[in-house]
Amino acid sequence: QNWVKFDINPIQNNVKTIIHCETPLVDKRVVKSSSGFREQRYVIQTSLDIGNSKWLIEMTLTNRDSMGFRMLLGREAMSGRVLVDPEQKYLLGQPSTDNLKELYKNSEKASSGLRIGLLASNPELYSNKRIMEAGEMRGHEMHFLNIKECYMKLDAKTPEIHYRGGIILNQFDAIIPRIRPSIT
Repeated sequence: QNWVKFDINPIQNNVKTIIHCETPLVDKRVVKSSSGFREQRYVIQTSLDIGNSKWLIEMTLTNRDSMGFRMLLGREAMSGRVLVDPEQKYLLGQPSTDNLKELYKNSEKASSGLRIGLLASNPELYSNKRIMEAGEMRGHEMHFLNIKECYMKLDAKTPEIHYRGGIILNQFDAIIPRIRPSIT
């Protein structure tokens, strides 16, 4: 019997909480995404708990890091059991941060990523915001460093970045320079 092994991040916009899973493989199917892209996905069987009800469903596995939600519940999983009211939300209650922490307290915490500084002049610039978001989504600790408030001491043995009046920034794993020619 074939099995699949996969990790899930159960909390929306949180890549640090990880649950390792393995289960028997039910099938492989070609699935067409909402954008029209076709891909072959692994199919597993799992139980779905909603309110006081619980039943078995088939679920396809795919990487949803670039998508809006961690999971989409399809019509076949809900058929004959769930009635959808598009005007309502959180009918069973919205989970609080404390509820989620309690629910996933035994999950593994992802190893922390790199400490990365983004050296640029405009924190509101779309491309700078996207770099910061992308780094955080991948588990890195991102810091915006305003180029106008720092200077660099560059030498072969002890290079340093001094920031906001002389604070030495030496705890970074990487610096991403995004410096306009007019500032260099």
